[in-house]
Amino acid sequence: MGIVKDLPGLLMPLLVIPISIGIANCAGGYDSASRLRTAVYLLNHDVRWQDWDGAEALCTAAARRALAERRRQWGTDVHVADFDISRTVLNRDKTEARVTVVVSWYRMSDSILRRTVLEQRWEQRRRDWLLASEQSRSGERM
Repeated sequence: MGIVKDLPGLLMPLLVIPISIGIANCAGGYDSASRLRTAVYLLNHDVRWQDWDGAEALCTAAARRALAERRRQWGTDVHVADFDISRTVLNRDKTEARVTVVVSWYRMSDSILRRTVLEQRWEQRRRDWLLASEQSRSGERM
């Protein structure tokens, strides 16, 4: 009977430890690689859904100008159907990264699904990751 009576007291450390670890992880924030993954996902998600303000917030000034030009060229004809972040490589000091993104897209005028492989170059500025440049590596030019 004593064990059953003390069961809540015995289980308490099993609950407190995971909760403490979770709080510590939240308070400490993301590490550099996690922040990069989040930024890459958000930028490509914003481009997919044509949230240009959101996408521009994740760009350096030069990349922001290139994104504005792409938006102008696309007009209302080009739509991103999906994207896949297929490869991420951080440099040694974790201040720059190369990210490969496979984009599936179509033109409203013909509805043919196309595929383009992009290489994005990201830079860490303070604690934020920003898109510095983007180049088409293969597939149809967007």
